[in-house]
Amino acid sequence: MHGFALNVCPSLDGFRHIVPCGIGDRPVGSLEQWIPGITVEQVKPIVVRSLGTVFRFQCHNAGAPKLPDSSPQ
Repeated sequence: MHGFALNVCPSLDGFRHIVPCGIGDRPVGSLEQWIPGITVEQVKPIVVRSLGTVFRFQCHNAGAPKLPDSSPQ
């Protein structure tokens, strides 16, 4: 099975034991490693727009409630 994940700026501690796509000789990384200071809020609209282009859909979420932050405190 495959999925989509984009690590923007998480703590990568919990990812040490994950072998993404069976590629054992490469660690999990994040965008923040290449673009220091980047935030999820900056990335969200770009990802939604890009996925919409690839999969031919348009996301209209103006006024949609923001989901609660589920990251550990």
